[in-house]
Amino acid sequence: MQSKYMYHPAIPEDAECVFSGVRADIFQWNQTMYDGSMARFERIRFLDGAFVIPILPNKNILLTIQEQP
Repeated sequence: MQSKYMYHPAIPEDAECVFSGVRADIFQWNQTMYDGSMARFERIRFLDGAFVIPILPNKNILLTIQEQP
């Protein structure tokens, strides 16, 4: 599956895209560990954007739910 995002050096060329969404893709691949065993790795690639986490004066984090028309 071809990704709509640019190449990322931490995601191997042979990684499998297991999910492709509007804002992100998730890739998985098998990798040989130092002891010779195999492990499954996963990385998410987000579309460029900005996220804001507001912290209130009383140290609480403000969480909101947004709904787009």
